[in-house]
This record gives sequence, C-alpha cells and structure tokens, in this order.
Amino acid sequence: MHRLATGQPLRLYAADWNAMCDLVEQIRKSEEDHAYNRSSIRTYVQVYNGTGAIAEEGTVWELGEPQITPSDNIDDFKAHPVFSLVKPEADTTNTLCVLTAPVNPSEQGVGVVSGAVAVKCTVSDSSDRWAKPDGNGGMETDAESGQVQLCYADSATGWCYAILGAGGGGEGHPYDGYFAVSISGEGDNRIIEVTGGMAYINGSLRNVQGKTMPFMDGTTVILECEDNSFDIRTGAPASWSKEYSCTVLAEIVEGKVRQICHCMPQLWYVGGCDEE
Repeated sequence: MHRLATGQPLRLYAADWNAMCDLVEQIRKSEEDHAYNRSSIRTYVQVYNGTGAIAEEGTVWELGEPQITPSDNIDDFKAHPVFSLVKPEADTTNTLCVLTAPVNPSEQGVGVVSGAVAVKCTVSDSSDRWAKPDGNGGMETDAESGQVQLCYADSATGWCYAILGAGGGGEGHPYDGYFAVSISGEGDNRIIEVTGGMAYINGSLRNVQGKTMPFMDGTTVILECEDNSFDIRTGAPASWSKEYSCTVLAEIVEGKVRQICHCMPQLWYVGGCDEE
C-alpha cells in the first residue's frame, strides 16, 4: 500500500481493502481483550543501566532516581522520564521492574512495572504464589508474602510467570493502593472490603466509591462498567460483550486475597447498542 497526494484519484484494490479490514479487526479485538482483563496489559517505563554490567532479560530491579529530575528540567521529565536501575534488597518496598530484553551498560532500555511478565526465579514450592528479590537480580518464592505475585512456577530454578505491581501483597506486604481488597471479621461474620479509587473509562478519569460485600470463598472481585457507571461485585467474570466491560481486581482462594489489580484500571466501554 502507498500514500496518495492531495487531489490524486483513488483506485482501491480488493487486497488493499481487505488489508484495512484486517487492521480494523485487530484493533477491535485488542480493545475487547483489554476491556475484559486489565491484568493482561503491561505498563512500561524507560530505564538506564548505570551499573557497569549487562542487565539481563528477566532480571528484577528497583527504579532509582530519574536521569533528569523535575527540578532539572520539568518539560524533559514529563516528556521522557528515564529511571536508573538499582539492585534491590530482599525487603525493599520500592517499585520493581523486570527487563524483557538485555540492557547494555550506559544504555537505555524498557522495564515492566505492572502486568504479567516472565521473571527469573528460584522456586521453593510450585504452589508458592508470592516472590521477593533474592539480592542477585532474580526472585525467590515465598508461600505467604512477597512484593510480586506469581501466576505460575514449574521448576526449581528458572523462569516463572509473574504479575508485578507497586505495593506488593501477601501477609508481609499488604497492598493499600486503589481498589485494595481485604477480608475482615471471623467465621460467618467475615466480609469483603474493597477501597475506592480512580479509574479511566474511555480515557476519562472517574472516581469510584469503595464497597463492602458478604464474604464468599473461591470467587473473583470485579470492577464493572455499564452505561458509563461503575460497580464492584463478586462472581465469575462474564465474557466481553457490547453490554459492559470489566476488569478483575482480586481473587479470593481458601480465605486469602490474591490481589490482581495494582494500579489505576482502564476500561474501554464499547457499544451500548442492541447488536448481537
């Protein structure tokens, strides 16, 4: 396909038209997937490797000071913030990132700070669902706490699939950001508490009130958008439709919370019509 000059006649071939249709379908499908599950979206940040050695793919780092601070040059900081890579201690509470490609010394790269990503990890037990920095550029699992949640781990040492998020989770690192999910009370008097927060709907920032619900084990806590209004509920997430969009905030398994959403959700409300 090639661009046309102003006033030039347009001759549209079937192959070109089909290519445009395929592109529209890809964009539409991407929007549907993002609206259904926020945890499938990664949040990236630019990083600078000033350690003097190669920062390898899959390694975990702290975000240090930006290369250009707001006091140095506010316009450059807003337009293109770049954070220094810092080797994390095991008990760090600072924001972590994982590299999806190697970064050479004195060069810039990209790190994932939120979302699902493969990370190097030493696994104590394949049932562990938390991990923390091991002080050597990787992670090590823990059954009860850690800054990072694990989706899947199947080897003694190697690669795991993890969900990153500032604030962490588990008993040792409770998450207290937007839409933090917790369980209070005892026995039959337990309740699920979800704090309020800010969320984007079609790019517009909206405030969502928190909610308290009866405790239910083996369920999912969902932030749902329908007709430009939000609701927090429990239950299995429905498949994407033109009626509403939703994102998973947390899962409750065996009386414990597995926080999924660690940042401001973005939902793309599509439709509102009666089409099938």
